[in-house]
Parts: sequence; C-alpha cells; structure tokens
Amino acid sequence: MPMDREQENFVSRRNVLPIAAAALAGVAAMPAAAAPSSRLAELINVHSAAKAAFDAACERLGTIDDAFDAAEPVKTIPVLIDEEHGRILLSHRRDDVRAQLASSYARRRAEVIVVARGFPGDAIGHLLPLLVAKEAENLQLLEQAFSEEDARREAFGLAAAEREYERGNEIEREALLAVCAFRCSTLAEARTKAAYLAELEILTYDEDFLAAFLQSFVGGDDA
Repeated sequence: MPMDREQENFVSRRNVLPIAAAALAGVAAMPAAAAPSSRLAELINVHSAAKAAFDAACERLGTIDDAFDAAEPVKTIPVLIDEEHGRILLSHRRDDVRAQLASSYARRRAEVIVVARGFPGDAIGHLLPLLVAKEAENLQLLEQAFSEEDARREAFGLAAAEREYERGNEIEREALLAVCAFRCSTLAEARTKAAYLAELEILTYDEDFLAAFLQSFVGGDDA
C-alpha cells in the first residue's frame, strides 16, 4: 500500500536524523584549517555552562521529588458517584485529572440514559440534573485538593525546584539552538561545531536542533 504524505514525511525525518549524526562525526574528523572564531567559542561556553546548571537542577529536582514522595503519600479524591471504589490520583496534570473525572460522569450519564428508557415518565429529566450537581460538587472538591497539594509542594520546596528545572531547560535549549544556528565561515569552525554537537548527540532526537544546524549551512531565514 503506498504511503500518504504524512507517512512519507515521517519516514524522511527518521532517515535524516541518523544521516545528520553521521555527517557530524565526519565533519568533526576533518582536519582544521584555522582556529575557530571567538564568537563560536563564546556560544559553546555559554551552552556548556547552561547545560551544567540544568544538569544540577535536574539532580536537585530528582532528590527533592524522591524526598517528597517518601514524606507525602500520593493524594487522591473520591469520585462522588462511586465513593466506595472510585478514587482519582492527583499525581498527574490538572487537566488530565479533570478529564478523568469528567469521563467518569460522562459514563454514568450514558448509563442513566440507557436505564431510564425502561421506565415511564421523565426519569432522565429527574436524574441527569442530580448528576450535573454532583459533578460540580466533585470538581469543587478536586480544586480544593489541588490547592492543598500546591501548598504542600511549595512548603516542601518541590515547586521551586520544578520552576528552576523549567527555567534551566529553557535557557539550555536556547543556548544550544544558538550553537546549532551559528554559521561557520571556516573549516575549523565547522569542525569545532560538529565535534561539540556530535558529543552531545542532540541532533539524533530533536528536529528543532537539526533544522537550525542544517539551516546554518544553507543560509536564509527559513528552516
């Protein structure tokens, strides 16, 4: 069966990544003709420092996260339409937890509609508003639980470690993109840049870095 355009693009991207990695290794092995520019050295030093800071932030976050998990049991809230068996973990993103709760009530509404068909009168009209009210109550309970969880994470230092991680990740990423996008004017610069990126192995799994790297050689503004 022939591939559609999306499949072809996906296969092409998957093929380009290892090719780019091999090209990096090849350029890095070429003899240099002159010393690389101070600007390239500056960009590499900036990224190296940003990476070290981000690695430290990752380690701190992991340590604090482990300590938090050991000190604080995983919080749950009940699903009020099934308090005996239904509980939802608060260890995921808020939107995911809200979606999980909404899914529970959507299933129950569907069940009510099916069952109500076997009863005379407007059974649905009486039961569905009760479910709507119960879901609103459950959502309020969920938001209260998340607020309490946020306060615990702040008091423990976990929230601050997470913010430090996010800032470090953004700074390191921008610094690395700057190295990828640097336009070499000599073979020495190309060799230095390729050697640095090959050591990081970043182009093998991130297409943004790959695009910036390739565009730095072809020129222009479009990746």
